[in-house]
Parts: sequence; C-alpha cells; structure tokens
Amino acid sequence: MFSQWLTGWRILDLSLLLPGPFASWRLAQMGAEVVKIEPPTGDGAAQLGVATDSADAAPSWFYRLLNHGKTVVSLDLKSAAGRDALLAEVAKSDAVLEGFRPGTLARLGVAPETLWAVNPQLVIVSITGFASDGPLAPYAGHDLTYQAWTGLLQPHGNASGCAETPAWSNVQIADLFAGAMHAALALVAAVHQARATGKGCHIEVPMCETLLASAPFALAEAIQPPAQRGLLLGAVPCYAVYRCADGRYLAVGALETKFWRRFCEALDHPQWVPHQFDRSGETHRAVAAVVGSKPQVAWREQLVPLDCCVAPVLSIDEAKAFFATCFDPLNHFPQFPLRARSCAS
Repeated sequence: MFSQWLTGWRILDLSLLLPGPFASWRLAQMGAEVVKIEPPTGDGAAQLGVATDSADAAPSWFYRLLNHGKTVVSLDLKSAAGRDALLAEVAKSDAVLEGFRPGTLARLGVAPETLWAVNPQLVIVSITGFASDGPLAPYAGHDLTYQAWTGLLQPHGNASGCAETPAWSNVQIADLFAGAMHAALALVAAVHQARATGKGCHIEVPMCETLLASAPFALAEAIQPPAQRGLLLGAVPCYAVYRCADGRYLAVGALETKFWRRFCEALDHPQWVPHQFDRSGETHRAVAAVVGSKPQVAWREQLVPLDCCVAPVLSIDEAKAFFATCFDPLNHFPQFPLRARSCAS
C-alpha cells in the first residue's frame, strides 16, 4: 500500500553521502520515481566501508542500501552539456533535492530561477549544514560537528556515574532526523502545494539549526538550574542504564510510576518506589548493586515479560537477529518500517 502513496511523482536527487540519499530512499519506498544525479567521480558513499581504493571495487553496502530502487545518472554540472541534461530532467520532474553548500547551485549555473524557467512548478529542497543566513554558512560540517555546535554533544554528569566525556550514537541524528526526515516532509508538503497552485518554491533545511530546533526537552532543561537537569540522561534512577554481572547493560526506562513500581517489586525492593526521582545517588547505587548481581540474560527473562519498560542493551548484530523479519531475506536491506492497511469500507 505505502509503495503507491507517491506514484506518479518524479524526484531528482543531486545529493551525496547520507542525508539527501536517505530522504529520497524513503520517498522511493513510498512510490516516487527517484533519479539520482551524480558527478563523474560518483558518490563518496560508494567507498565507505570498502576495504580497497580500487576503482573496480563493488559499491559499499551502505551506498547500495541508500540508493536501492533509484535510477543513477552521471552528469557533469560544470559543463554546458551536463547543465542542459539536468534542465531536461527538471522539465519533467516534481522536485529537486540537493545537499550542496549554500550558493553552489548558482555557481554551477543552475540557480533556482534557472530551474523555474523550465519548470515553474518545481520544488527545490536544499539540505545544508548550516543556515545560509547564519554565521557558519560557508563552513563544512558532518553529523558529529552539528551535534557539537548545538550543545547536544556536551557531556552530562549525573548520579548514575556517567563519564564526563562526550558520547554519541552510531545513528547520525543531525543527518537523518534533522536533515533527511525534515527534507522529505517538507518536499512532500511543498509538492502537494505546488500541484495545487502551479507554483514551486525553494526550501532550505539547515541541519545544525534544525537539530537545535528539534530538541525541545534539552532546550526546556537549559532554563532549569543545573541540579534539576538530566532527567532523561540518567539523573534519576527510574531512567538509567545499569551494568549487569556479566559486564553487559540493562536499560531502565520506567518513567511512569506504574512501571517503576513493577520494576521495584520484581527486584524485591518496594521501598524504592517513593524514590523514583531521587537525585542524591543513593537509589541509583542501590539499584546498581542489585542489577549487578545477575547477568543481562537473567534480567531480560525476568523483567521483559512484566512490561516494566526495561530492555537489554543489545549489540547491532543481536538486534538484527531479534528483528530478523524486518529485513529483506534476499538483499538483507531493512524493509520499509511503517505498517499500513486500507479502510475496509
């Protein structure tokens, strides 16, 4: 069903690496025709994770995943022939998605006005690192540096003993959440409007500024005294990560009292219930001592069936095995994650 949502839409993707290609991959999964325009040198993502620099090496799994279901065309936009070919594609497309630094399209001779001259209904979505009207507009960046600029990489000490060093996930939240998903959402909304009005538009998605604007809890905590921060960063015992006897970890996310009560009672320590949001460290240490008495698998078998918002901290290999049905058995790519069904009447 979802593979027909955008049937009839045609999108040109000029972007490279992760944010833009991920956005257009999602759109392709929803039925859009996506034509990926690459420079003669190709997309650097094709070499990420490849153990050789040989030009004959097969594209990386990462690249093949992000561009599955797309048509890839090589164009040199620095040449007149390449620009003419792009304009021919623009004339029959609904949207252009690109990830250059601000002003690059104009320098290449394909500014929005040039594209609208051949297709006034065209929607142009530019994923940039930083806002074109901001102080960092001309500079390069990657997911890690966007997180650093927004304060989301700043270490947060707390009562559970988390180290005072920056830590980040292997999920690129600036690239994927701030960049790709906002770009895809904006593109779909804008194309709907363009089809209704006949007028296209140019949308800029600055990943750094969008990430900061998409962190409501962090921004809300920033106006609180330091001692009252860190609720979702392990500052309270009901929402923290604990080390098990085998050196593995257990995540406890029992923010609601009913879940915290089940957890405490399952560990035979109902006296902890009133101290759900204790910030002194005393309850943290008590919970840590008990959790540290058994291996992770024992806690998983005991606590998960109780539905108390507890989970084992799995490796990526364990997660893939546990959610095996979410992957295509032929190419092992993750399948479209949403579930949908049609109205019966």
